[in-house]
Amino acid sequence: MSRRISTAPLALLLVSLGSAAGGAYAYHRYRDADWERRENEYQRQLQGKLTESEKQMQSLNTELGTARARLVTQASLDEKY
Repeated sequence: MSRRISTAPLALLLVSLGSAAGGAYAYHRYRDADWERRENEYQRQLQGKLTESEKQMQSLNTELGTARARLVTQASLDEKY
């Protein structure tokens, strides 16, 4: 009396586990790659190696800071005098 065991559920389980493992690997690989890219970009900016658009943003930020420094309210003038 030989019993034949169906392999379909076992195959489905193995495919599901393999797919889950592959997806987890791909997710962590992508996440770590993005972190490394952002860290490299941050280090480049700290060294002063800026792209043209970053230089423009920096100059606009400096101009805005200067404009804010010049703004004085009437209340602060009244306090000074």
